[in-house]
Amino acid sequence: RYFRNGRLADFGLVRKELAGKTVLVTGAAGSVGSELSVLIAGMQPRHLFLVDHAENPLVLLEPRVRRMLGPNGKVTSRIVDVTDEHAVMEIMGAARPDLVYHAAAHKHVHLMEDAPAAAVRNNAWGTLVAARCAERTGVGTFVLVSTDKAVRPTSVMGATKRLAELALQEMAARSSTRFIAVRFGNVLGSSASVVPLFRDQILNGGPVTVTHPDAERYFMSGTEAAGLILLASAVGRAGEIFLLDMGDPIKITSLAKALIELSGFKLGVDMEIQFIGLKPGEKLTETLHSDREMFEPTGHEKLLVMRRMAEPPRIVDRIEQFTRELDALEDEEVKRRIAAIIPEYVPAGLTSAAHKVNGTADAGLDRERRPVAGPG
Repeated sequence: RYFRNGRLADFGLVRKELAGKTVLVTGAAGSVGSELSVLIAGMQPRHLFLVDHAENPLVLLEPRVRRMLGPNGKVTSRIVDVTDEHAVMEIMGAARPDLVYHAAAHKHVHLMEDAPAAAVRNNAWGTLVAARCAERTGVGTFVLVSTDKAVRPTSVMGATKRLAELALQEMAARSSTRFIAVRFGNVLGSSASVVPLFRDQILNGGPVTVTHPDAERYFMSGTEAAGLILLASAVGRAGEIFLLDMGDPIKITSLAKALIELSGFKLGVDMEIQFIGLKPGEKLTETLHSDREMFEPTGHEKLLVMRRMAEPPRIVDRIEQFTRELDALEDEEVKRRIAAIIPEYVPAGLTSAAHKVNGTADAGLDRERRPVAGPG
């Protein structure tokens, strides 16, 4: 309905939201950020600012965006670290965007387990910095690109994205900027995801490595996810969290088998699947919302919105204080401090006694333990 030939259809709500506007995208060179940037360019904004910390992908993205913009649109690329409040304020002050799409994030679950301070600084503090600068410069709409891993998180990555969601909801209650979050699962073919990994392993003769026989994930194409994020920004109200309807989860083993067969090989004869065990922080399966969260239809296909719930906890000040103290904290203490702010987060590897820092033991919560590596 909203897509033709792999591109966002030129439908009225999104065009009205973006045409002739100044738009800024953080994490613009990433998998989701680049799809957002290209689709936004197709809506003919007046000026599109591409912001990222990665130099080479940003250079490669700019020509794609220019092709979509048309003769009257302008594009500006800037290297900016979203945790640098002065730099973010400088670019937003110069750009004066009407809309900001905040896609900048550390997203790889197992890497963030080994670098929890970096995850807090980039995902939670970086979002707070971008949101505050947006508010100060009069941005009308600020959209956070969130993740299904923020639901009952067992990973640092998911927990820090949940911190970001809650911070925006708190700010939305008192701000003239319309703060919105959009939550979804994995993007098919995104950089360093399973599809390009499997393809590389197949090209090199295998084996294809899968974490666990029962592991499954929600998948959506980058173009479709980006288009629905834009739609959410057009219809959303302040403080709302949107959920993309991603259909049924897909077993990673089934995906691996399909790619092997599509490549012309026979499983068990030409190529094997090897099970290597879940990585730290990973779940067997993801959920798009918790039992306490109720989502309702929006009237738009594949777009749901969370029903209004109790006021979110006041955590903006706690994130700021936490960030100031990060450099002095060991990794396990960083995880405990996150758990003290988000009771539903159960850090992998911490005992029940350790988790009682926030008065909640991990007994009874659904957690997946890392299985022994190997087939079966």
